[in-house]
Amino acid sequence: MPPGAAALASAAPCSKPLERSVSTSSPAARANRWFSRLQDTLSDKLLPLLLRTAGELPGTAVENLNRAERLGIIRDTQEWLGARGVRNRLVHEYIDDLDALAASLDVARRFTTVLIEAAHAFRSYAEQRLGVPARRDPPIRHRQKCDAPASKQA
Repeated sequence: MPPGAAALASAAPCSKPLERSVSTSSPAARANRWFSRLQDTLSDKLLPLLLRTAGELPGTAVENLNRAERLGIIRDTQEWLGARGVRNRLVHEYIDDLDALAASLDVARRFTTVLIEAAHAFRSYAEQRLGVPARRDPPIRHRQKCDAPASKQA
């Protein structure tokens, strides 16, 4: 097993369930936080670890994305840079125009598919090319809507 493969294999999902960490925030804030966390985790933490395990020397974020594209781990570096730009806009700018906020969240929603596909590609690459043992996580439980009225038993 290559150096770093054990770290990839044992990488635990977020230790604090998402529903507990954002339960008091608005749906827009939850979406923003989830998208930002996913983008940060993949590009800033997992990608450099994956590259080191593959024998590549991690560099700047753009260099890492270019290497990942060359290795076939991600489809397109520019697509990732677009996702990063949306993340930065959502996290660092106070958007007081609701239409602009809605538009940014819609773009983030479209980029979420790219990020989720990349997360699966990271896992596949690690399992197939780096010998990281396959790990099967339990299915994700979806929360019930908080604002749904509770049913009363008669």
